[in-house]
Amino acid sequence: MKRVLTANKAGSNEKEEAKLFARDLKDKELFLYRKLNEIQKTVSDKNDVMDRVLHYLVKTLDAEQAFVFSFDKSSEGLEMIAVTDRLRSIYAASGYKPLRKPCTLSLKKHSPIRVSGKITPYVRSIITVPAYTFGEGLPLAVFGAVNKMGAREFSLEDEKLLSAVVDQLQQPLQYSYLFGEVERRNKELRLVYKIDQLIDQVPDFTELLHRVIDEFVVTLSAEAGVIFLKKGKKLEVAAANDAARSRFQRSDYLLLREIAEDSIEKETKVSNYADLDKNQKHFDATEIRRSETRAALSAPIYSAEGTVMGAFVVSSKKNKRNFSAEDAKLFTAIASQADNAVFQEREKSKLRNAFKRYVSESVVNELLKDPESLGLGGKRQNVAVMFADLRGFTPLAEKMDPKELVGFLNEYFAVMTEIIFKYGGTIDKYIGDSIMALFGAPITRRGDCFRCVQAALEMQRELVKLNRKWARAGLEVQFKLGIGVNYGEMVVGNLGSPQYMNYTVIGDNVNLAARLESNAKPGQVLVSKAMYEQVSSDVAADKLAPLLVKGKSEPVQVYELKGIL
Repeated sequence: MKRVLTANKAGSNEKEEAKLFARDLKDKELFLYRKLNEIQKTVSDKNDVMDRVLHYLVKTLDAEQAFVFSFDKSSEGLEMIAVTDRLRSIYAASGYKPLRKPCTLSLKKHSPIRVSGKITPYVRSIITVPAYTFGEGLPLAVFGAVNKMGAREFSLEDEKLLSAVVDQLQQPLQYSYLFGEVERRNKELRLVYKIDQLIDQVPDFTELLHRVIDEFVVTLSAEAGVIFLKKGKKLEVAAANDAARSRFQRSDYLLLREIAEDSIEKETKVSNYADLDKNQKHFDATEIRRSETRAALSAPIYSAEGTVMGAFVVSSKKNKRNFSAEDAKLFTAIASQADNAVFQEREKSKLRNAFKRYVSESVVNELLKDPESLGLGGKRQNVAVMFADLRGFTPLAEKMDPKELVGFLNEYFAVMTEIIFKYGGTIDKYIGDSIMALFGAPITRRGDCFRCVQAALEMQRELVKLNRKWARAGLEVQFKLGIGVNYGEMVVGNLGSPQYMNYTVIGDNVNLAARLESNAKPGQVLVSKAMYEQVSSDVAADKLAPLLVKGKSEPVQVYELKGIL
């Protein structure tokens, strides 16, 4: 009995609406005012409010479709916040561009606009009315309707009616917009905080990705979520929530991957895919029929260098057919935060792990501020390069027990490395009992040359201390060190094969430093003329006779470093 009464009531309402729509403008305005008040009192979700408003606008204006754009302050553009189904299925993929033009013009002119003619293959007439904030008169939104039923264009009466509706909605729209911004920002901050917690609590990267996509799904009230990452040229699933994994068996995997690929190809912050079962232009119709996915949001994942690494995808809005413009806006924000927190921070972590054995912590931190300063593709720059080699090591090594030998070398390298790091140098490589170090790469800083000679002299002093320590322990080990230093332009970058890369320097100036080291006597630090000119005012050095070295047709001027002034 109750169902019958409800049905009868609904039927009587429809008859009442039909009668009112046939009356004059004043009756229509009064009817809409009553309905708008009713909607605002009974409907809590602001997206539902707009959907209901559009329903009555279509009927009252005798239009085919209706829509609402909000003005986004950050981009100074229009964002679709509500649209009837037909318009969504036709224009969602294009970002509603055909509708934006008259709306933008309407906002600019501060007046309603009525246009007729063949605007697009679907739109033959359109009406738009802008809304502004109270007091400041700042752009707030644009309401519009498309295709007047049974007529070529919308009338002045339609314009007045739509303007009356906009006036009625201006205040609640302004409050709703402000509240929505605060609500969206709170959701964004909650997710960022949660991801930061997960990064600290979940060391396994794969598990971290699963936990992150779970948070995406909850925040956006979605059902399924997937993270795709590039492997070569293909996208592969890196993480998915339980609902997504269960759907993969029913063609959802192929559809979601196509969605991810399409969003990457568009190169937009976020793509909103609505009514996929009705809008089959971009994707395989068979896959859509087999799939449970009817709507999705997708955003590319970017590396710190700005290259695309993959995509985030969430699908199937809970209790709704499609994701709203507000959902898309929130998704844009959290996807951007997540790829920075999860992927770019991971890249920084990999960079930190890769360089922490070769440079000091302070240099690593500078690298992380500007990873592009690495010049991994190769670049020319001035660098101070040092070669340090133990003298008399080979004959001694032949007599020593291998374990004992490794113990000596490890202690020696530990002390020398600490000195190089202390002065901001980079360990390029260990070559047997030799060390190659750089000052000025990967980070170029003022005073690189002076710190290089400081390090060289301290290395000599510390080796003397090590020899004394070993002698007191009854060990017959007396190492001597020969050091060669040069300064000049070199090619710096990651060199090697795809399987093994090494950050290093190459060039004639590198070779000269190696030649100086090979000519240095035990305990001696030889520096080139170019290096001496960089530090001459701060060091004591003896000018030696020009030295003929391999690879040079003319003798090179050499200085023996004695100390710091």
